[in-house]
Amino acid sequence: MDDPSLYLDDKNNPWVVLAVNLLGKTSVKCLIDTGFSGGLALPVFYSSLVEKKVSLFSEKFQFANGDENWFPIYSTRVKYLKSSIELKLMFIDNTVPLVGLSFLKFFDFDLNIAEKQISLKKT
Repeated sequence: MDDPSLYLDDKNNPWVVLAVNLLGKTSVKCLIDTGFSGGLALPVFYSSLVEKKVSLFSEKFQFANGDENWFPIYSTRVKYLKSSIELKLMFIDNTVPLVGLSFLKFFDFDLNIAEKQISLKKT
């Protein structure tokens, strides 16, 4: 059965829709970025939805283009299908929400561009 919360766009980019605990549950469509070492990176405009404005700490993350930057880190819980996961959250100057390797480590991720297939199953 196809999962509508996991798909490839017309450029074969993988996307997943997550329920993110911000001020209540917020549905967020995220690009799956295997070159991003972090958990969840949301555009800055989501920062107004975080209850606790004080970050836990700062951490350096690397992105697919090789850029490394320090970001204040928050904690949040995300839900994908029946799986609820605690992730590090950062806010970035980008318009596209990202999930990275810290999210993917909880799943078996299979991406077959040639056959336009994608799957994400809990390990």
